Amino acid sequence: MSENSEKIVEERGIPNQALYDKALNEHESLAKDLTRPKTADYVVLTVFENGWHLLTEAEKVYAISTTADRSEYRPSTSNKYRRNVTVFFPGIHVIGKPYMALIPFYVSGDVKIEGRSIRLRSCYDIYGSCDLEIPTNGKLGAFLMLDVK
Repeated sequence: MSENSEKIVEERGIPNQALYDKALNEHESLAKDLTRPKTADYVVLTVFENGWHLLTEAEKVYAISTTADRSEYRPSTSNKYRRNVTVFFPGIHVIGKPYMALIPFYVSGDVKIEGRSIRLRSCYDIYGSCDLEIPTNGKLGAFLMLDVK
């Protein structure tokens, strides 16, 4: 587990199912076919058109959500956030800090965030530093939106 005791992982639905399916079709084979590099535990890739639009939709839904007080981790609006596609390989990765939206499009093995299994067709809002656990022979391909302070 991460050292930070203040961590929250909220699972919500995909903001636009048709857009998710298009983005998945653009990116899934990249993650599936990618092999682990010798010097890294993850690879950052370019977000194609539908993935970019999907993250825009996720941001809109987040901005109007009133389910939790998140001001400690992320203001209700952000002028600076980074979007990318990341493929994670086996190991424990510290993610979040202070905020990250993660939308998985490829899951191989029992991938977990803070002990919770990740499911396709879900969006995860991650506040604080959390552990992302990729099992041996596992892999995760995800659209990410990271808050940059």
